[in-house]
Amino acid sequence: MATYGAVPAMDAPRQLHPAQSASWWSRWWLSWFDPLFAVSASRRIRDEDVWDLPTHDQAANALEEFRPWLAATNGAIVPAVVQCHAGALARAAVLEVLVLGCNIAVPAVVYVIIHHSTSSSSIHDRDASAADDSATIAACVLALLVLHAIRVVGHQQSRARLLRVAVRVAASLECLLFEHAMAKTAAQPRVAECSNLCHECVQAIAPALVVLNDLWCVPINLCANLVGLYLLSGVAVLGGIASTVVVSSVVAILLRLETPRLRAWRTAKDKRLRAVYECFENIASVKLHALEPRYRQRISEARRDEDDERMRYMKVVNVHFWLMRAAPRFAAAIIFLCWSVVIRKAMIPTVAFTSLALVEELHKTYNRMISAVETLAYARISIDRIQAFLGNQVCTESNPVQAARQSHTTLYAIEVHNAVICPESVDPTQMTPLNLVVRPGEFVVLTGTVGSGKSTILAALAGLKTPVSGSVQVRGRVAYCSQTAWLQTRSIRDNILFGTAYDATRYRNVLTACCLLQDVAALPFGDKTVVGPHGINLSGGQQARICLARACYADADVYLLDAPLAAVDAIVQSKIVDRCLVELLRTKTILLCTHNLEVATSSHVDQAFQMSLGRLNPMVNNHERPNGSARVPRRLNGYEERCQEWQESHLVTATQRPQAQAQFRQLERKPDSPMHDKDGMDDVRVDVVCKYASYCGGRAFCGALLGSLCLSQLLLTCSDVWLSYWSGNSTSTQSAWAAGLYLALVCTGAVSALVAYFVSYWGCTTAAQILFRSMLQGLLSAPATFFTSSGRSIGDLLNRFSVDMHSIDVITRASLLNAARLWIQCLASLVVLVVALPEMSLVAPVLLLVMYYRRHHVTLAMDLFHHATVSVSPHLQAVAEAVDGRGVIRAFGQQHLRRFQLHHQAELDRTLKHFATYEMFRAWQDLQFLRLHALLLIALFAIVVRRDHLWLKSSPTEPLIANELSPSVIGLALLQLLGLQDVLSGVVIATMNLAVSMLKVHRVVQYAMIPSEHALMPFPLRTALALCPAWPTDGEIVFDSVTFQYDAISGPVLHNISLHIHKHEHVGIVGRTGAGKTSLVMALFRLNKLLHGKISIDGVNIADIALATLRSRLAIVPQTPLLFRGTLRAYLDPFDDHNDSELWGVVTRAGLRRSHLAIASPADDAHG
Repeated sequence: MATYGAVPAMDAPRQLHPAQSASWWSRWWLSWFDPLFAVSASRRIRDEDVWDLPTHDQAANALEEFRPWLAATNGAIVPAVVQCHAGALARAAVLEVLVLGCNIAVPAVVYVIIHHSTSSSSIHDRDASAADDSATIAACVLALLVLHAIRVVGHQQSRARLLRVAVRVAASLECLLFEHAMAKTAAQPRVAECSNLCHECVQAIAPALVVLNDLWCVPINLCANLVGLYLLSGVAVLGGIASTVVVSSVVAILLRLETPRLRAWRTAKDKRLRAVYECFENIASVKLHALEPRYRQRISEARRDEDDERMRYMKVVNVHFWLMRAAPRFAAAIIFLCWSVVIRKAMIPTVAFTSLALVEELHKTYNRMISAVETLAYARISIDRIQAFLGNQVCTESNPVQAARQSHTTLYAIEVHNAVICPESVDPTQMTPLNLVVRPGEFVVLTGTVGSGKSTILAALAGLKTPVSGSVQVRGRVAYCSQTAWLQTRSIRDNILFGTAYDATRYRNVLTACCLLQDVAALPFGDKTVVGPHGINLSGGQQARICLARACYADADVYLLDAPLAAVDAIVQSKIVDRCLVELLRTKTILLCTHNLEVATSSHVDQAFQMSLGRLNPMVNNHERPNGSARVPRRLNGYEERCQEWQESHLVTATQRPQAQAQFRQLERKPDSPMHDKDGMDDVRVDVVCKYASYCGGRAFCGALLGSLCLSQLLLTCSDVWLSYWSGNSTSTQSAWAAGLYLALVCTGAVSALVAYFVSYWGCTTAAQILFRSMLQGLLSAPATFFTSSGRSIGDLLNRFSVDMHSIDVITRASLLNAARLWIQCLASLVVLVVALPEMSLVAPVLLLVMYYRRHHVTLAMDLFHHATVSVSPHLQAVAEAVDGRGVIRAFGQQHLRRFQLHHQAELDRTLKHFATYEMFRAWQDLQFLRLHALLLIALFAIVVRRDHLWLKSSPTEPLIANELSPSVIGLALLQLLGLQDVLSGVVIATMNLAVSMLKVHRVVQYAMIPSEHALMPFPLRTALALCPAWPTDGEIVFDSVTFQYDAISGPVLHNISLHIHKHEHVGIVGRTGAGKTSLVMALFRLNKLLHGKISIDGVNIADIALATLRSRLAIVPQTPLLFRGTLRAYLDPFDDHNDSELWGVVTRAGLRRSHLAIASPADDAHG
């Protein structure tokens, strides 16, 4: 006899992470990352190309390391993290101290370079000090290169260590969350709550740990920059501080304005998403009732309200970010103005360029601190939520299976002794203690009215509920079939196997016993068809039978079946009872809950109980049967005889018949179900970019945006050049108007940048509105088969309307603006360098060639970002499905609970490996661009050495762009070089963000281009115009040789149907599940085009009638009603077409007045 309870072995050990075997040089310079970049240069990165996490960082090991520390701190997360990872945090802090020292030293080195160039150019006896000054400048340029290298390498190494801590902490916390959620009772927690908390572990806590050092090093850096500014410019720095305070005050006011506007925008967005969800969750009913125009109007109105609130918010945000970007230059201009007007000193290069560098660093550090504080504050909120979740009590009852093994009673498979079992909302004192004894192999039935307590008893036997008093014991392995069908997003075979080994004979027997063989064989991909929340739609009866088959295949000792027959028709019920409960499970202990009294009084049942008010009332005695019939035993005594009975059972013999064998062989030959790639990574298509640009305003938009950005950059570049000229040719009498001109250039450039902000805002907002309207129109006009195709769910549609539209509304505009601005700034900096130092023209082609080679950075960044984003969906899906089915999983035993924990850890490792790889790519990219920056600094060093004698001959009266180096030229070159490192890195990130945004635009455009069902099923216009307004009047329906199918893959579901329903007749159509009853109605409503034949109503061919007209003249009660959350009035009358008295009359006629809902008012009752 084959056994099927073994869990498959774990996967083989994964390959070693390259960082674990890399040399120290490779680890410091991240050279082990180079092979992945080489792969991206030849093809797109696939999931298997990304390395798995190092062994120590994987979820299982991280959890085992973290758990003792969390217990030692009594569940306090923050102290446990600090104590567990103190060594790594300390090493990262030491590296950050080194980086902090370099940040402080860089402006000082810049000052020394400019100071020595100024002193050497102003002395009269050049021969005495020329060599010393030249050597000092050359040494300082090399020192600047070394400091910058140490700063970049040290910072990235510090982040890398914090990243490993972040990965381990996120993995540990999410594993604890998952374990805690799986241990909770059935009522708590909500699936959405668990998914959100798990998502926050990766999206909130991990990024906060990466920037943890910014919390203490950034304030120190700020203070050092302020001290440097004061030592350099004296009291003039007070003007810059005053301007910064003014700008910060304005920003604070704007932030106060942003908060309520952001809240209003989110409220409007939630309202719009509720309307979208309400429409597309029940899209079949919307189409059947021809409500598309009404919902289009409702969603469009909600979208207009959202647009108004978003516009009010974005106007403030645009001014906020513009001020933050313009503040450094404005503060520097105020400092220079105070220096020239208040102190009345001539501007010199040391003050000008060192101050400007310090101000730029000051504001960059300030923005970094604000970002770190926001990230840490968000993480703190998430930690508090996780702390509260982990602090809740969990289900701590002992497993009844384990308890039974320790019991002295061995004669009973199930023993309930004086147990008080009640729902949480019921007072235990009102419950009667229960007593139940079931021997091995008995078939016991519980029946009773809804809410009598049948499911509660089974939950206690399955170990899902703790009895208030008494004992509940179960002997042997348990298989549990819940009342609500729970399926995973896997194939039908995987759902039935449930992690156990596949045996063809056993599997065929189970399919036949559960009446699934014929249904599964009719599916396009057989038992390989993906089902579940994100799979193909199955009927309720098919889902219930798959769950029953899962329990049967488990080969358990005790079967707890909670109403598995409720969703199937009478014929299938009878077959399941005979083939499955009587034949297949004849040697097993069965406790069945059902409303079918015929099953309860069957001669095969050993005990039957009627549940009433929490009491177990025996229906018949074991020796007293209806009509004097005797009980037919289902079991034999002795294990060996039971095994032989199984092997020789009637079911095994029956399934050897040629018909069953042929069906099963046909099933085995079916192809695998193709998984729909909902987030497939495509290249950015030029036509999509052009279409988006046309939506933004076409050439006028592109010209206005690029023109304003170019003008802004030109003015800012002119201000730098003017500062260089001014500082090299300044006198105290000329300083006032020179400072005024510099301030004018800065302010004019800032105004031009503000124009670019609003041009991008108006253009991108217009494009977002067009895209939203097009997508909404495309989806509402799409045929019904589009929504029922395999692999597409309401979650996909909500993702387009929520995540993708949010990206198009906000992120696309920022990505477009940043990409254009940074590219223009990069080109402007290179032009200034080449003009100021003509020798740089030799380096520029090399730099451009390297940049062209580095174009693959964008491709690699897009691929890694794509995988990091896509990996979240199956990860959260695994969490949601496991938490939703935790009752079934726990009832099947600890081995299955452990299997789901391991599966969750594997999905979590996959998500975290992509998150860590993407973060490491950003660090690796900074190191790659460090080489370009080093190339430019080395070129500057070579220029200084080569032109030393020419530089010594320069004088303050010479032009700015001269053959000799002057202090102002060196200051200008250093200013451009210091900013170029961030610009080069930012160009890649901005281009990648823009490309990802264009992919989301592409996905929305795809939905907008869905073929309309009106185009697929056209009608003659003359027939629609001639249709009587009162049609149909008699209701005579004729099906004439109708052949109907939903899609080409599944084939026809109605074959040559002819039917004549006379006027005013009441007709009933019966048949087993999947026989085609619903398909008749769908053909009548033209949910798809007929392959053959025609349908007439009152003599009019329905193919000649417009879809909206046809469906609006017919009425239907759908097979599966949808109750969305809201008031009863909103559900009955979603468009406010009727008054309260009319609705109350409908409720009364429907028999709801006296129902258990206890409706107090027809307009106020909440449901859903």
